[in-house]
Amino acid sequence: MNRIETASIAVEGIRRANQTLCVAAWRHWLIGSIVYAVGRCLSYAVRFGKRAATSECLGSKPIYIQFGPTCASALEDLRSQAPGDIVGFVGNSHANLPIYHLVANAIALIISPAFVRWVWNCDHTWRPWVADVAIYIEVRRWANDTFSKIEPTLLISSHDHCAFDRALIDAGHDFGHKSIYAQHAAVTQHFPPLATNFSLLDGKSSADIYSRMAESSGVAVVCGRQYGLANLRFSPRSSNRALICTNALNDLSIWNAVIEAFKAQDFAVSIRTHPSDRRAALWRKFCARHGVTWLDPKRSSLRASLSDVSHVIAGQSSVILEARIAGTTPIIIQFPEDTKAGLYDYYGFARSGLSLLSDPLNIANDLAFWLKDPPSLKSEPATWFDLACSADRNFRRLAFDSIVRSFPNNPDFSAIGFSIDRSGVLNSEALDVFFPDSQPSRCGTSAEIGEASLDRRQSERYL
Repeated sequence: MNRIETASIAVEGIRRANQTLCVAAWRHWLIGSIVYAVGRCLSYAVRFGKRAATSECLGSKPIYIQFGPTCASALEDLRSQAPGDIVGFVGNSHANLPIYHLVANAIALIISPAFVRWVWNCDHTWRPWVADVAIYIEVRRWANDTFSKIEPTLLISSHDHCAFDRALIDAGHDFGHKSIYAQHAAVTQHFPPLATNFSLLDGKSSADIYSRMAESSGVAVVCGRQYGLANLRFSPRSSNRALICTNALNDLSIWNAVIEAFKAQDFAVSIRTHPSDRRAALWRKFCARHGVTWLDPKRSSLRASLSDVSHVIAGQSSVILEARIAGTTPIIIQFPEDTKAGLYDYYGFARSGLSLLSDPLNIANDLAFWLKDPPSLKSEPATWFDLACSADRNFRRLAFDSIVRSFPNNPDFSAIGFSIDRSGVLNSEALDVFFPDSQPSRCGTSAEIGEASLDRRQSERYL
């Protein structure tokens, strides 16, 4: 089996979760060829130095895979427990990947006759992800070369749907290195099956989803997210301050109606952009034009941003769950493109009663209605998504510490209060799911969580 076919099998699980990148027209192939030639020249200038630095820096320690600020913050608590090396593109990486060399090789692969022929002959549903396949192949080739020289104790990632992470983890498995996936955000049935040796999951919702996937494997420990944020314990807020949390994909103008709706109700509005959003200059101008405050995610943590607001507005994002845990009133904005793509209440936060739901066309009327007759949001379902909401200790730290201390042997989770859970729909034969013995008495089931009804007007509008 050639490397293209091998990669196609390995990437099969991540293709749906990755961003769409359509196959380029012929002129883009020409541009790609020029970029490849320039990139190849640059790659040779840094290639040998980067490889030498990698071999010198990395050693017999845990490796944390970080390809952006979101990954870094998601793994921060684990790094404090077990310091190790960092591999990625971020500036503080101990071993930044040779980006010019990887990009040059990826472009060379994409424009090669063999790859073009493969794209042409493969199932058409694969074609939007050709760039991810190329990235996967080249990162895995780099990882194979690196892991032939070093022996890390563990490979730790917070993304199970990123081609970079999966390439490094798969290469590590080839060399017998164990891996950990530490969940950093809510998941859905569209995510790929678990493929690491150990998985630290947020809640029973995640265990439910992953256990339905027959391909999931390894040991999953339901331990909750980072304990500090979840331990805010639903402190109610009454200030007229609204926080809008955006992502790096949406156009800025889609938030115009939301901003004006809240300003019309005398709210002080702030906007916190996603850490991966590189449009800082555009956001500053946008916020100045609308008379709202821009919060730089590099200087303002999410927890600090949630500390003094009453309402949090976002699209389909895990921020909604964290906002509810912090005691605010979260509102999901259902954008037309989300509805068209079938992403209605993607994570189920509104259906579970944790959040309100609106859209740019109706947000002004909905907000006026909610302020006049405040809806009663629930808090209990949050434990279904994040065990740490009602945990009396940091189960995530306990589980991770057990894995690190027992390496290279398998940890005994029963020794720290975890038992195997076979209830409900946890039916994947290849996946063992552990749950704390002292789990909350009321965690709910997938059926019960789905029973929470939306506002009648919302149900008629979206369902």
